[in-house]
Amino acid sequence: MEVVIGTASAKQGEKSHGVLEITNSSAGFPIAIPVVIVNGVESGPMLVANAAMHGTESLGTIAISRFYKMIDPELLKGTFIGVPILNTWAFEAGHRLPTLLDSFDLERRFPGNIDGSISDRIAYKFMNEIVRHADCLIDFHGQDQYWHPTSAIIVPLPKPQGNVDPESYQKCIEAADAFRVRQIWRCNKPGSVTEAIMNETGIPAISPEFGGVTDYRRKGEFIELAIQGIMNVMKWLGILEGQITSRDYKTCICDSHKVLNHRGGIWSTSAEPEDEMMEGSTVGTISDPITAEVLEVIKAPFQGVLTNLWCAPVIKAASMALGLGKVVEYI
Repeated sequence: MEVVIGTASAKQGEKSHGVLEITNSSAGFPIAIPVVIVNGVESGPMLVANAAMHGTESLGTIAISRFYKMIDPELLKGTFIGVPILNTWAFEAGHRLPTLLDSFDLERRFPGNIDGSISDRIAYKFMNEIVRHADCLIDFHGQDQYWHPTSAIIVPLPKPQGNVDPESYQKCIEAADAFRVRQIWRCNKPGSVTEAIMNETGIPAISPEFGGVTDYRRKGEFIELAIQGIMNVMKWLGILEGQITSRDYKTCICDSHKVLNHRGGIWSTSAEPEDEMMEGSTVGTISDPITAEVLEVIKAPFQGVLTNLWCAPVIKAASMALGLGKVVEYI
């Protein structure tokens, strides 16, 4: 069966790339999202992967584009749809949000509105013309210049704590486990594409918070792991043959909580993501940039594992110094 999305079309055993048009800018420039299709030689499940929901989170972009270039459609029993850059104008500006178009966070605009803002229209088109046809969604995110790189996947909380059915939640855990990350963070993300599509269709939808831009020496490592993660999920779905990559660690499932700092200044820590912290233990300090006097000691409010960790030398007040996860289980 031929797969057609916007100007991209691929018959069985073919690849194609094109764009899905959204609208136009006030200067008349087209606003569109790029699409790549790899249509296998046999019918089967469909995996959709998108990246650059936020313009500064580009690791998934690189992984999707390289995967598209390398994969042979002859190997697939099903279809891969990639959207390497969902938020093209934010990506072009090197900014988290598309400030030249509107001031909305695209991640919070789903399921979208065809008559709404430009971000609403992007969300609507992506949701209705691509995601609704999927059997699984990978929504790539990544840490920016203020955070340590991570190997994690966000999944929505199941009812009654959250908004998704327990069966859909369990499928998410299985998909996240297949991708292979060190942590799975459970948290509610109202307005996200993952929660929107899961509430509507029940398909597993996961959001890797994968890699980061603070340690460029590890960028290649994270890209290769992201490509392997895509292939692992395709094997889990039955699109690709073969065994899912083995691992030599256990994955921690945890409920992630923000720990805010009250003061601004010079941030200092020797901790790392995935470190286990005892309740009351010191994670870092904030010092006066003029006198070096310690203004605030940031401590773990409960026993848990570090999920997010601020890494820039300067921190503003109420910037979220870290994320701490309450461990649910290890798998």
